[in-house]
Amino acid sequence: MSMNDITTLRTIRMVKAVTCVLLLTGMPACDSSDEFAAPEQPVGSMAVSISIMTGKTTGTRAVNEYDRTGTEKENAIDVANGDYRVLLFHKDGWLVRRFKEITPATPDGNGVNRYLITDTLDITLLDFHIAVLANWEQNGWHYPLLAEGVTTISSLMADMRNLFDVKSGWQPFDEDGADGKPATGGVPMFGMHSYTVSEADAKRSTKDNPVDLAPTDDDAIWMMRSMAKIEVVDAMDKIGYSSYPKLESVTFGPYMGKGKLIPDARSTGGNALWTNNSRVTAPSLPAGIVPTDGRLGFFHTLDTDRTNDEIPPIAYTDRDVMAAYVTEQDLTDGRTERPYMVVTVRNRPAGEDGDGEETVTFRLDIPADMTTKLLRNHIYRFEIKSASANLININYVVCPWIEHKAIDLPAFD
Repeated sequence: MSMNDITTLRTIRMVKAVTCVLLLTGMPACDSSDEFAAPEQPVGSMAVSISIMTGKTTGTRAVNEYDRTGTEKENAIDVANGDYRVLLFHKDGWLVRRFKEITPATPDGNGVNRYLITDTLDITLLDFHIAVLANWEQNGWHYPLLAEGVTTISSLMADMRNLFDVKSGWQPFDEDGADGKPATGGVPMFGMHSYTVSEADAKRSTKDNPVDLAPTDDDAIWMMRSMAKIEVVDAMDKIGYSSYPKLESVTFGPYMGKGKLIPDARSTGGNALWTNNSRVTAPSLPAGIVPTDGRLGFFHTLDTDRTNDEIPPIAYTDRDVMAAYVTEQDLTDGRTERPYMVVTVRNRPAGEDGDGEETVTFRLDIPADMTTKLLRNHIYRFEIKSASANLININYVVCPWIEHKAIDLPAFD
């Protein structure tokens, strides 16, 4: 099949939408008489405060801009179950230690997109790197073996054993587990940032006044989801007071059954090992893994915050969406058929009389001008505007999942 062919089970009219550029973004001192007094800061140490960001803060929404910030579950780190590793590396790359505890910035733990660490470091450690791995264990994936003074950043990012698998209908924090416990963990993530602390700031720091490593959001460690997401939105006008036509099912394949939990070094482009708060420009693919011939099933969800690119904008709040979390994939590797979606639209309830077919199925190839690869932390969105017996009208767009710089925060009065 030619990369530029759009093959269909039914005729498809594709309308290219604008490609988005969004970015899906101490304890008080106690006197010596208090038996619960906090311990003194160790001699020869400095106190630091670290911020980890998983999503952007709320801001203005431009009329012609798709805005996808991630849902609450897509932004969450499973702090309750300790499903994370926060690793401190020396400036030369070898592992120094692991931070034991991170705390949600929101006390009740709801709607969190910022996590905090307050701890002490050796005062001579003025240049270092911090890497964060999150949401692996509760999904059945294993964190790598780590050895202080031995493990390096380069070896961590090159470890081909850090893989995850995808299943039809997988969702973060699925609540259908036994005893009311989530059957899955959160979306797997990776983040890393480098820091330099001045000697003067290190000496002035105390437990009550730590060195703030993230005075602005740009200085926080921005987490990148290891998955991509495909969404098919039911943006069809309904007939009268009916809920029809509507999306019935979507599948995707051939698809990569396994993906890399940690992206490849330099996958953000340039010569840097990793650039914080940047998009990847190339997929990180596991060695020896090829796409499976199976079909990946989508799950139903709701679109709760979308405004399309019409003028004036049409709110898609509570529109039905069929979505799937997928691994990164080269769509033109030549080893398998180019992936496509099978989209079924239902025109009326099963068994009800009416003109035309009850369901119409379309084959939708992912257009070459939309993308030749699926990249982590991106959303690939298809909006079905209308569908008939022989024609489906679709807009499509690629949105980075998290780039907080795209939001212009208004003045607070």
